[in-house]
Order: sequence, then structure tokens, then C-alpha cells
Amino acid sequence: MGEIRRILATGVILLMLAGSARAQYAPWPTPFPAAPAWGDYDQNQVWRPAAWWWQNQPAWTRANHPEWWGDFDNAVWYPASWWWQNRPGWTQAHHPEWWGASYRRSWYPASWWSQYQPDWVQQNQQEWWGDFYDAVWYPAGWWWQFDPTWVEGNYPEWWGDWSNGVWYPAVWWWTCHPRWTRAHHPQWWGDFGNDHVWHDDAWWHAHNPAWASQHHPEWLGDYDAHHAWHDLNWWAVKDPKRARDHHPEWAQALTQSLASQHIDWQRSLERVRPAQSTAPEHPSVEREEQAANSDWVEVSRERSHRVEQLDSDEIQAPARERTSAAPERKRIAQRDHLEHNQAKEPHAPDHQNPQHAPVLRPSAHSVSTSHARP
Repeated sequence: MGEIRRILATGVILLMLAGSARAQYAPWPTPFPAAPAWGDYDQNQVWRPAAWWWQNQPAWTRANHPEWWGDFDNAVWYPASWWWQNRPGWTQAHHPEWWGASYRRSWYPASWWSQYQPDWVQQNQQEWWGDFYDAVWYPAGWWWQFDPTWVEGNYPEWWGDWSNGVWYPAVWWWTCHPRWTRAHHPQWWGDFGNDHVWHDDAWWHAHNPAWASQHHPEWLGDYDAHHAWHDLNWWAVKDPKRARDHHPEWAQALTQSLASQHIDWQRSLERVRPAQSTAPEHPSVEREEQAANSDWVEVSRERSHRVEQLDSDEIQAPARERTSAAPERKRIAQRDHLEHNQAKEPHAPDHQNPQHAPVLRPSAHSVSTSHARP
């Protein structure tokens, strides 16, 4: 009888959780929205899907559509949805910046969620950095590539840096290159959870403020009028006067933070400007393009050899929310990531000599964003 009661109680709890999860979503459109169909028209006005562009014009695609997330497997390009559903372990290890979530056994990118469930995203996925342009949501990498000045003034919390002409957010750096990040960007405050996923300081203060305050007192910050926590670096850009009035002890730190952020932004801007003259306006499958395509495919082939091994080691149990302070688990998470990436970690990312420089698109808030197509 005791076992039956336990099973019934467990069933009731699961039903309550399921109902709560469903209640988080706003009513879905009818018919149910399909996943984004990434693609563009070529010079003959023929629609080509993203896979065609990545396989035939990778340099142009990388420069103009960084939001088309995906990678190659055995010389065939697949979108992020395929990777998350078929190679989740490899994807989490190599592309944590491909933000999105599953619903009804299908994975959808952050742009889809932001369009159809914006309130759910705002409440549950604050780390999906991005914003709308012309009613379409674009990730932080797209904004950094095409309008870094706007990013600097509006989203100082979008931490990231460039590698091989591509901007990656802090979660990618801490996951893939933790030693380099710790040495060059210690101001990117955050930590790994029990699921070995890195979260920034704002996420921790929203989900487990007691743990954050106990284990990371160096994460200085405060709550805004909407009861959203922001760190000192955010306040230095967005509202330094209020920060000084409420926290006079931050005065020197605010000044140093603002100067450091401006230097980082200037460096990022310098890496974008050369793209105007180096990126192809009218790419064609010539020797340079073929070489770029070949190099990209070869790198992806090397990555694919590790796919099965990573997925076989993937933890099958569902991730649980962090509810207690466990410093030993934090050390294990950091050690695992360090050992996993030690063999492939660079001494420094290839910032000064990007192999595939992006095209500087005109300001997304002032003029048209049309771009030359091959």
C-alpha cells in the first residue's frame, strides 16, 4: 500500500509540473508555426536554402548570415536543429551559442521562440542574447557583426570576442577555451552549473541568488526598477549616476569598468572595419572560394570524428536545477571542461588575421540592410 501511495503521489507531482510547464506558454498560433526556413535568393532570384549557401558559398554566408547556425558532418551541412536532436553532446561541447529549446520532440532556435513565445523567453531564457530588427529576432553575434556601436550603448552585458572573423558569446569562450578566457576576460563573470553549462552572473542571481552571493561575492551588482539584477559592468554603461548614488564604494570600480569596456569595444570595432575591403561582394566558386570551402569542410570532418564518442559519454539523466551550494561539483565541472578542451585550446584566438572576415552591413537602425548576392 505504501508503494502504491508513493507512485500515485509521484504521478500527481508530475502532472502538476507538466501543467505548470504548459501554463508558461501563451496560446500558439494556428496552424502551429514551422521552424525558420533559412535561405536567400541568388543573383538569378532562385531561392537557395542555407545548406546550399554553406556548401557552395561559405565565405559569403559566414559574412552575411552568421545567424544560420549549423555545421558539416561528412562534408554535408546540417542546421543547428539537426545537431541538437542527433548530436546533443557534441553540440553542447562545441556550440553552446546555438540557443534554442525543444517542443513536441522538435528543436527550435531562439529566433523562433522569440517570435512566438516572447514572454516565455524573457522569463526563462535571459541568456539568449539578441534583439529584433524588422520584426525578426537576430542573435548577439549578428548584431556585433553589423552594428557594434548600437550594441555597445544598448547591451553591455553581451560579452564576447572574435575568432577567425566570427563573434562568439561568453558562453562559447568559457566552454571551449576556458583558460584563454580566464586570462583575457576575467570580467565575464559566471560559473558552471551541475549540468556543466556555463551561466553568467545575472542568471545565477535570478535563479540562485543565495549561492551566487555566498560563492561569488566579487560579483558586484544591484537590482533595477524591474527587479532584474545587473552587475557593476552593466551599471557603468547604463546608469552610472544611480550606481554611484546607491553604491558610492563602487566609484573607482565603475570608472575602471567603463574604461575597460570601451577598450574592448574599440578592439572589436577594429576587427570589423577591415571586412569592408576583404569580404567578397560578389563571390564566385573560384580558387579562393574553393580553398575556403575545402578548409571549412576539413575542419568539420575532424570535428565529426569526435561526435560519437562525445554522445556516448553524454549524461542521460535529465538536468536538475541547482538547489544547493556544491563547490566540489563546480570544481569538477571546470576540470572536465578544462581537460576536454586542453588539447585544442589556442594560445589566443586568431583575432588579428581573420581567415573569413565579415562584411560590415550598414546600420540596422538607419538604412537598408541589403547586401550583394553571388
